[in-house]
Amino acid sequence: MPSTSVEEEFLYAVEDYCRWIEFDELGASDSLEVALGHLGALYFSARKLKETEDFDYPKFKELSHDDWKRIHNRLGMLPFQYCNEFFHPTNLNETDAVVGDICDDLADIYVDLKNDLILQKSTTIEAASHYWKINYEIHWGRHAVSAMYAIHCHIADTVE
Repeated sequence: MPSTSVEEEFLYAVEDYCRWIEFDELGASDSLEVALGHLGALYFSARKLKETEDFDYPKFKELSHDDWKRIHNRLGMLPFQYCNEFFHPTNLNETDAVVGDICDDLADIYVDLKNDLILQKSTTIEAASHYWKINYEIHWGRHAVSAMYAIHCHIADTVE
């Protein structure tokens, strides 16, 4: 059986997550467990992406704010939406929690990843991989960890 590359593994996780967001019944009783599985796979595969040299990316049509709103509204079917969080949990001087929004986290991740898929079709895998790694590090990786923690706590707190 041929092995898959790090980039192929990441793309598979991205496609799987996007299909889940677009087509699955998000209000199903196991939807949070499914979300954790997708987020874990995405996070783990993105961690393995290699640092590459900087590339000039081709212009491509990114998803719009209306696309984000449509996904955010769809995610409102999940069993909960809001949670406490800290912007910088390692800053011990930051003592006030803020309200986090799981739907915002998952929608932001979706838009970033859907844009990753769009870019991948119009450039080399090396250029796309560089873009994927940067997006993960500066944006959606934080959303993923925040969402995973909140979902984990929600599930643990509702177990009878």
